[in-house]
Amino acid sequence: MAVCAVCGTGVREGASHCTTCGTSTGYTAPSPDAGLPNAPVVSPPSPFEDQERWLDPAPAAPMRESWAPAGVPAQAGPSARPPRPKTTIIALVALVVVVVAVLAVVAVPRIFPSVDPQKFVGTWTYAGGSTSGVTITRDGNDFTLDFVSATGTHERLPGVLKGKQLEIDYGRLGPQGAVIKQLSEKIGVHLSFTYRGGDDRLLLTGSNPAQGSFTIVLQRSS
Repeated sequence: MAVCAVCGTGVREGASHCTTCGTSTGYTAPSPDAGLPNAPVVSPPSPFEDQERWLDPAPAAPMRESWAPAGVPAQAGPSARPPRPKTTIIALVALVVVVVAVLAVVAVPRIFPSVDPQKFVGTWTYAGGSTSGVTITRDGNDFTLDFVSATGTHERLPGVLKGKQLEIDYGRLGPQGAVIKQLSEKIGVHLSFTYRGGDDRLLLTGSNPAQGSFTIVLQRSS
């Protein structure tokens, strides 16, 4: 055992100072790397390495900046709607066509009631026992109006059914038909027959410069 040179107290081997007086023994502990020249320095693994890999597995994409006034949250853009399948569009179109067809079948006859053309055929006299009147004949879609005056004179004119009214057909009068039509419109003469199914009568409506608008009721005589 070594002895302190100052106080003579025994000092254990490897001690750097005397435990009694504190005098240095001159002993220096060898370096742990002694005898291992050029030994690589290895840093201990970071205790947070695994957590860093789990929290940030890949570089994050740059965030898109959006500006909005203070206190107003930024609104997201409109979400894209998936396109409708063609079968749905075809079904909707077919449904609309069916609805329109049903409405046409149900509503059109009520709005524009049809009239039997044969109801106009016959001899009609003015109500009140007058001998004057008109005899109407039919050949397919063509009508003939034979006006008979109180004196027995006849005036035959072609007729055509337009909707619910029987009117003079100027087109069948030949070249003079256009002239007669233009003259009638110029002086304000217009005649048309309407069948009144409630009592089987005709209403002759028209206008002329002398009387203005008028309506005459005709009753069937044959």
